Amino acid sequence: MGMESLYNEEDRRVVREFVNMLNESAYLVETDGTVVVANTVLAERLGIPIEEIEGGNIFELLPDDAARERRGSLSEVLRCGMPLVFAETRDDCHYLNSVRPVKDERGGIACLAFIGFDITDSKRTEDALRRANAELEGYGHAVAHDIRGPLAAAAIGADLLVMLAKQSDTATGWTELVKTAGLVRSNVEKAVTLVEGLLELAQAGNAPVRAEPLEIRDLVLDILDEHAREIRKREVKVIVPDSLGTVTADRIQIYQVFSNLIANSLRYNNSAQPMLEFGYLGVDASGRHRFIVRDNGPGIPSELQDTIFLPFVSGGHDRPGIGLSLVEKISAAYGGYARVRNDNGACFEIAIADRAVQTR
Repeated sequence: MGMESLYNEEDRRVVREFVNMLNESAYLVETDGTVVVANTVLAERLGIPIEEIEGGNIFELLPDDAARERRGSLSEVLRCGMPLVFAETRDDCHYLNSVRPVKDERGGIACLAFIGFDITDSKRTEDALRRANAELEGYGHAVAHDIRGPLAAAAIGADLLVMLAKQSDTATGWTELVKTAGLVRSNVEKAVTLVEGLLELAQAGNAPVRAEPLEIRDLVLDILDEHAREIRKREVKVIVPDSLGTVTADRIQIYQVFSNLIANSLRYNNSAQPMLEFGYLGVDASGRHRFIVRDNGPGIPSELQDTIFLPFVSGGHDRPGIGLSLVEKISAAYGGYARVRNDNGACFEIAIADRAVQTR
């Protein structure tokens, strides 16, 4: 079938049926950009009916930036007579495009075939994998650095124990022996806590496996009860609205989110009149419940603004610096986010989407 026969409606219908078998956009254009045949995927991506695409000029149908890209690729293929592959990003979507010359019986280029592959999902997966690998590498460096200290101290303590054991015939010797044994135990416990924290952080990114309707206000009040002694001692003003919404989620995971935010605010708020406030911002356009937890402390130092949710950036007395990382990873597992800004203190905002109720 010669290319001139594509102007026959029946032959164009046959070619159109073929290109419609593709799950990616495909179309044939003449050397001046006139569209001979196009498939429904292209029509859907452009939001233009097939009838208006075929017979039109592709450079006039596409957005300006895409039209310039196509014009350049068409000229290059006409010049060299070889297929061309190029990538482009448009409206947060990623495409891999192929342009191939279609030659007539005399070997000349009669038209060009364009196929656009939507690689957005693959690109996002690749980016997520790259971020995960970078995160994992960061964990490895952090753990190697942080665990070296307590293990080195434990090793020194063990050597000292041997020496003291040889001199333990006096009361002073036994006292030092017991003291050093306690030091060794303390540093080993620090190393164990670090490893357990890393495992907890790795599990926090898992998709929730259990879900139930949770009254967030009740959950927050339960956590505040655990800190009641400190709150009373420091006279912390706690503001909890009558409702914080209902979220369908895994109780343990959401508990971890608010528990770490509360602990963080209490730990770093050095105000003479400390305040801790909770708020529910409702559901956003993506169906995510939005919450804020704010305090009137010193806020987040500027040098930590971009790294506050990374593991081991800072830590309290009982955690190896993973609390806010847990908040971020769990929020992400629910299709949400964790953000922070300074607003007369630190103000954390989290978003969490509902999950289907799990039945056994």
